[in-house]
Amino acid sequence: MEHPQPDNELTVTPLRNAKLAQVRLSSLRIDIGRDFLVIDGSSRGFGTHNFKLFITGAAAYGAGNPVITYPETTFGKPIHVNWGFAGLKAPMNVLRAVEENKVLSDYIRVRSLEGDYFIEYDGVVVDEVRMGLETMFIDSLVSNKLLGNNLLIIDGPYTWQ
Repeated sequence: MEHPQPDNELTVTPLRNAKLAQVRLSSLRIDIGRDFLVIDGSSRGFGTHNFKLFITGAAAYGAGNPVITYPETTFGKPIHVNWGFAGLKAPMNVLRAVEENKVLSDYIRVRSLEGDYFIEYDGVVVDEVRMGLETMFIDSLVSNKLLGNNLLIIDGPYTWQ
């Protein structure tokens, strides 16, 4: 059983000489009369003793669509998602300054869904930002009629209850 990583511990795994392979999902067809749209989110964090910044993203593939990404990438079809893709845990004056900045506040979240500034938040900030982004990403796929009558597969953490 994996436990959420505390906000004060960050692990970075560098990718050196990594080779990326493209896999064709079209060969994995199962005849059920519908196609699949698969989504997955990811996150990374970095920081110092004064702040932690978490960057999240989501992508979808399938159901006759090209790869759909948020935030926008050079290889995917962009989609507008009404949710910041970064979360910031920092001193209160920094969080308020980001929140008051009309440009930054579109991209960087400084509060939890309950409205608490992340400096006061008891949860794991990166999980809050990533799961919120994934939820809003799905909403955007549906509102842009990219899901249609297809099945949605969501990759996510598995936890024992």
